[in-house]
Amino acid sequence: MLDCPWLHQLPTYGRRRGAFRPAEDRCARRADLRPRATVLRSRSAPVPHRQQAWHLLHVQLPNVRSDSTGLTGLPILRAMVRGERDPHTLAAYRHAHGATSEEAMANAFTGNYRPAHLVARTQALELSDFYHQHITACDQAIRLDRRITE
Repeated sequence: MLDCPWLHQLPTYGRRRGAFRPAEDRCARRADLRPRATVLRSRSAPVPHRQQAWHLLHVQLPNVRSDSTGLTGLPILRAMVRGERDPHTLAAYRHAHGATSEEAMANAFTGNYRPAHLVARTQALELSDFYHQHITACDQAIRLDRRITE
């Protein structure tokens, strides 16, 4: 209790500076960026679940692609969730600039498609889409705040 009055008097003696309080526009920008950073950190959480689902399906996409969540992995995942099982059709979804041939991709997709494992795959895709929607919403809020302050 006795420390409070002393701490309150210190700035009047020049012994303590006041706290830094950023400008209002910077506070607003921080308020928008913090939730976006939280979502970005959380976005990586479903990646191990997706990789585990690839493994359970005996689909060897991680062996032919380094990133199973990028321009090749997500379209293939969406096709699998829609019910596509043909390895050559799935391999046709590969990104054109990928180094892996379509035949090697087709060999990686000969797996064991059990319904229980496809449920895990569907949930991983939905979770990924959920995080992407929140990141997009945060980006729109940041753009809106930027237009208002300019």
